[in-house]
Parts: sequence; structure tokens; C-alpha cells
Amino acid sequence: MAIYQNGQTTSGVYSIHPKEGARTDVVCDMETMGGGWTIIQNRFDGSESFSRNWIDYKVGFGTANGEYWIGNEALHQLTTTDVNSLYVSITLNNGSSFFELFETFSISSELDNYRLSVGGQTSGTLGNRIITQDTPSSNINGMLFSTLDKDNDKRSSGNCAQMHSGGWWFNSCHDAYLNGPYGSSSWIEPWHPLLSTGEIIKETTMMIRRR
Repeated sequence: MAIYQNGQTTSGVYSIHPKEGARTDVVCDMETMGGGWTIIQNRFDGSESFSRNWIDYKVGFGTANGEYWIGNEALHQLTTTDVNSLYVSITLNNGSSFFELFETFSISSELDNYRLSVGGQTSGTLGNRIITQDTPSSNINGMLFSTLDKDNDKRSSGNCAQMHSGGWWFNSCHDAYLNGPYGSSSWIEPWHPLLSTGEIIKETTMMIRRR
């Protein structure tokens, strides 16, 4: 958002400097809902594996010109000092697009295992599956981050990250999950009940913007 406020109004790759973090190249969306969005997760061709360990998810992986995860440490630094909104979009192979806007979004520190917190009002066409009332065991709000090598989920047996091949804020396990095996039937319930398999997904994007 600061880049946008400084007069940069063209979508593209920019360098940002999270508090206490190294310079990070990201894609900024200057068009959606007035612009000023920093893309924190971007997938569109399956070229980058999201089945990663804790360190990879902590520091980030991929490139701004391709698919990437910004990194949990950068996410924490970006959301710890300012109130941010989260915008999630999913585009299908047939061109259909869906989105959900969450009024507030933040990630805690590594000492708290990068706990997810969303709140406020939501709106969109995906539906709010981060906070679920009908299936409490899939409510991922307030969950700790889990990876292949670090099991922080609430499942009584097994590691959701290993079972679903990607890092995420798993409960036991999820109704919303954007980091599964791209283009595969093994990517189960990317966004329940609207999207039951990742086979039909072309692109996913997660963006944050300072409120």
C-alpha cells in the first residue's frame, strides 16, 4: 500500500522491505478493488512445488516473476505493525473466477508458529471457509502453521501437511487450502464445498493491503 500511496499505480514487480526483514521482490496489484495489494501467494502453472519444509515456508520460495510464497517471516513483519485485509482469488481452467475479502488478517511470530488470525467482515463469491461454523474441526482461524517436517495441526494422528503435500494453517485438516499439489486430484478440498479438487484450478492468489 505504501508503494501505491507513493504514486506507483502500475501493477508489476516491486521490492519491499518488511520490518526487520531483508528486501523482498513481490508482485503488487494496483487494480483490484482500488489497488495497493501485495501478492503473498501466487500460483498459475505448477512450476513451483509447494510441498516444502519449515525453513522454506519461513523464508519464502519461488520468484516474483513466477510462482511464489512470500515467506512466513515476511508475512509476520508485514502484518504485525499495521492492520491488513486479505483478498483470496481462485480462477478455474474454464475461466471462472471467485474471490473472498477478509477485513483483517495477521500472522504471529515464529515463536507462536506463525498463527493465523482473520476477523471482521467478509464478502465475496468463495464463501468464508477459513472460519467455519458447520465443521469446527476444519476452522483454520487461529491455527498454527504446519509443514512436512513440523506438525502443528490438531489432528489426533498423522500430519495434515504430509497428508496434503503442502504447508498451511491446518486444523484437522481444512475447508480452505491453497497450497496443495497443483493440477492434481490429490489437491483435496481447495475451498469446500465450492471447489472439491485442485484439478480444475488454474490460478490462486493471496494478497494483503494495509487498511
